[in-house]
Amino acid sequence: MLRAHRQSSVRQYESCWKRFQDFLRRHPSRVISEDTVLEFLTWLADSTNRAPATVLAHHAALSDPLLLGFNIKVSERPLSLLRMGIRAGTAPHRAQAPSWSLHRVLSYLTFEGVPLEVCHLLQKALFLLALATGYRASQLAALTRHTAFSSVTPNLTSLTISPSPAFLAKNEQADDRIGPLAVPSFLRDGNFHPLCPVHAFVAYVEATRGASPDHLFYNSRSGNPLFPRSIARLLCRVIENGDPGHAPRAHSVRGVAASLAFLRTHSVERVRDLGGWASTSSFRTRYLFHSLSPTPCVAMGTPPPIPQGPRGRHMGGRGRPKRKGRVI
Repeated sequence: MLRAHRQSSVRQYESCWKRFQDFLRRHPSRVISEDTVLEFLTWLADSTNRAPATVLAHHAALSDPLLLGFNIKVSERPLSLLRMGIRAGTAPHRAQAPSWSLHRVLSYLTFEGVPLEVCHLLQKALFLLALATGYRASQLAALTRHTAFSSVTPNLTSLTISPSPAFLAKNEQADDRIGPLAVPSFLRDGNFHPLCPVHAFVAYVEATRGASPDHLFYNSRSGNPLFPRSIARLLCRVIENGDPGHAPRAHSVRGVAASLAFLRTHSVERVRDLGGWASTSSFRTRYLFHSLSPTPCVAMGTPPPIPQGPRGRHMGGRGRPKRKGRVI
């Protein structure tokens, strides 16, 4: 039965079940029943300030063990009322834009005047692909060099990419997979822009051509494949190198990519599908940053805006109009 779930889901469910057991130990007089389960979920919301989605995730984790072990199934109506009650008492949440500057990080990644080594090509390919796909660190770590899952068109106009089929992303099921993503090239005056993710991908793969095709990213010193934690650390290091002193989170790159894609397409549904979110509300409340300026980069499969006006307008030139809020 556990094989039906991703390993990360199994760990999450085990954590939820342990929390329920701890609740029962603190209240030994309670008999396991539907009322006890509802009391536990209410306690989560009231005493630990868990969000509605987190409370319902605990119920999902408990539902199968309770049904199979105790023949207990919580009715939908009490759950619905509990969810509405939690939301009614919770202030609306709005995602806070990261404090680091995307413009500065992208400027750093051009590596102007720097002799390019494999470590530079790795940083560039990783960050630009993270931005161009909006993938989580786990998805980036699951990318391979096999042409069935990472293929570039002959004229390098686009890169079609998807994680290994052995990997299941969050909110992804074996019979309902997230499709491959087409990443367009970024050209300037008919040539590859220094921030083109397709060119960065090709340059990095060419420089590490002796590596196994089972992984895309490898440690530039040890040659070992990069796993999710290493991917996240390297993304943070790139941000720190480009804009020091902001204690960045790697996952914020995904939020920036999704927000830029939304500001370019004005379609929440499209961004939800590209990002693999279960609902549009998850994207709107946790990832949508409204204070982004037009940026010369590919973001979640969407090409950069066509430059308008004087040169440098989109890179923060003097001709760019002022905008309210933090511009990253």
